[in-house]
Amino acid sequence: MQKQLDELRKQVSDIWINSHRQSILTFARECRADMHHDAEEWNHILSVADEYEVYCQKNIVSNGVVKADTEYIRGLYQELSREHKI
Repeated sequence: MQKQLDELRKQVSDIWINSHRQSILTFARECRADMHHDAEEWNHILSVADEYEVYCQKNIVSNGVVKADTEYIRGLYQELSREHKI
């Protein structure tokens, strides 16, 4: 029973990680394609990126492309905020 529970925890964790990773990658791709996002979407993706970063730091996970896309998203957010476009 414990083995099944451990397997289930791992599956849920993997789904959470993949979902966060995919959300970040998709959002960055949409931004590069000049797709508009409202303030709520920006708040959500920044929160997702923060959670994913904390997870990677705690679990010593390399996140290469996601890290670059997160930096891009944060930089774009700052730029759009300064221009009052969000």
